[in-house]
Amino acid sequence: MDIGSQASWDLCVTLPLINKISILGVTPNGVNIKTSIKTTKQYTAIAAVTTQTLAVGSMFCVGIDFIDLSGRILRQLNSTLSPWSMVTTPDEFLMMSALTDNSVVKLNLEDKMIVFRRKVNQIQDPRGVAYTMDGCLIVADISMSTLHLIGPDGIW
Repeated sequence: MDIGSQASWDLCVTLPLINKISILGVTPNGVNIKTSIKTTKQYTAIAAVTTQTLAVGSMFCVGIDFIDLSGRILRQLNSTLSPWSMVTTPDEFLMMSALTDNSVVKLNLEDKMIVFRRKVNQIQDPRGVAYTMDGCLIVADISMSTLHLIGPDGIW
């Protein structure tokens, strides 16, 4: 399961065991399900590209799909990547932890090119990724039970 921010107060959540994605509305009064999307794959990673488009991936198969809110696949990025967790950045990049080789990957959303792929000795098993307002990337390492902060300059 992965959680991504879809709008300022909405969250998108993957439910891979039942092939579903839920869009949740978050208010001061609580959380409610705004909509659910039936999918054809067991997506385990998700990030909002726009308010109408999601980038999704699965640890069960390689590649990244870009889907609309009905679950229709708009385009696919076929690669050797098997994403565990993803997040979009304000400058339109997709950051992900890749289960395939335990690396952190930065993808350009415009032309689907891999900008960088890093496997760092300090990070043994990257799982969750989050992007901070000041341009840093936080990577959760499940093996070491630690969070790693990567600055906007790329220094780990």
